[in-house]
Amino acid sequence: MIDQETGAIPFLPKWRGAALSRDPRGSGVLFPEAYTSAEIFQRERESIFFRSWKYVAHVSELPSPGSFVTTSLVGQNLLLIRGNDEIIRGFFNVCQHRGHELLSGSGKVPVIRCPYHAWTYDLSGHLRSAPHAGDAIRCKNVALSSVRVEDFCGFLFANLDHNAASLRETAIGLEDEIRQHVPELDSLRKVGAWSEEREANWKLVIENDIECYHCHVAHPYLSSRLRMDEYRSIDHEVFTTHIIPQDAEKGGSGNHPSAFLYWYLWPDTEARVMPGPSNFAIYTMEPLGPTRTRLHYHHFVGESVSSAEIAQIRHDPEDDPTVAEDVALVESVQRGLGSLGYRGSAFVVNEESVWSEHSVHHFQCLIADALAVPTAPDDILIGLTAPGDAKPTRLVARRGAADELWVRTPSPLAPGTNVVISISAPSGMLQREARVVRSEAMDGTLGMLLTPSGSIAEPSRACFATDGDSAKCKD
Repeated sequence: MIDQETGAIPFLPKWRGAALSRDPRGSGVLFPEAYTSAEIFQRERESIFFRSWKYVAHVSELPSPGSFVTTSLVGQNLLLIRGNDEIIRGFFNVCQHRGHELLSGSGKVPVIRCPYHAWTYDLSGHLRSAPHAGDAIRCKNVALSSVRVEDFCGFLFANLDHNAASLRETAIGLEDEIRQHVPELDSLRKVGAWSEEREANWKLVIENDIECYHCHVAHPYLSSRLRMDEYRSIDHEVFTTHIIPQDAEKGGSGNHPSAFLYWYLWPDTEARVMPGPSNFAIYTMEPLGPTRTRLHYHHFVGESVSSAEIAQIRHDPEDDPTVAEDVALVESVQRGLGSLGYRGSAFVVNEESVWSEHSVHHFQCLIADALAVPTAPDDILIGLTAPGDAKPTRLVARRGAADELWVRTPSPLAPGTNVVISISAPSGMLQREARVVRSEAMDGTLGMLLTPSGSIAEPSRACFATDGDSAKCKD
């Protein structure tokens, strides 16, 4: 449960799963409740989506003053519109009178007029008329609530956080990479758009897309056309780059890019370039809840691409066997994460090959940072309250894989002792009741096997060092 006062997320949710650590080798995976909990999904809305850059539209979709598009950002309706001064602005798509939505879909309008009571705003968001309101409404004091808009390579992103760093400042190097592989980037035109839904958490959709460890097994057609042995995935601060050369004998051509290139951009945007004539596609995730996600596909081509070539490279998810395979994969994992038998394991890490999940680990660390979930081996502060104690003993702990904790303690506790562990995260405090299963001294360390009261999950092991550095307890 999330602490309603502090917003703290459980450090050991249900005491399941290994600890996520900064080193992908030996790190456990993100706890399964992160993919199923309505409370954590609500925290993601506030801590991730309301503070990050979301792709909305391409500049070509807003060609002249009054051109607009609308979108939804996890329940917040937004609109982007080009003003008479040619500036593209973003607003919450809601009238300041009674809260009615102002515009829908996309199109072109001379002014922004509310369909409820005809309150009218100019293209810069200022109220210009409120029929029959008299002196009750001072138009000059009323305006639409704004959101930030940034043009990144011709793609328009919105952010509800006016204090957030710009996209260019955070995604350093991404524009250079895209321009290197999309020479007609500044003359792209949109040729298609699709949407589809998956019964899976939005993070599962992204994690599936940013590793190809599963490709040989789950995507035989895709693997037959690309040189998977040359697949590379490179992690940057807020984006990852994925490159897979195409087999020249199975579709490659000398005058066009001969590699499949894919980028993931935090938190919910993906982009790719297919081998062949100049093309670019953007996918965005629209989380509909903790276990359902809508994907939006936007397909672009360069100005030199002919109609015949568009037909050759047009990407329709309904006709792509890889998409259907991915849907089945993520929906199966979503069901599996709800199983009481799932305890979580480790990542497979081989950065220089296709057989690696290091980019998934990188993504999960971004999630942990955004939600203020501590990761091992970062030090945390805990309290240990034994029977008869008036207050908890404050201890410094360090967590590793497999739910291990290393902390200093002044004295041992007998097996069967019921204790309360208080875990301090950056955003609050969590308490868990536990029972000491075994206690033994070894090399100056008191090792205690703890299990939470009333839990059917696997026990959690902790080691309490009496002096010096923390020491790992023995099995």
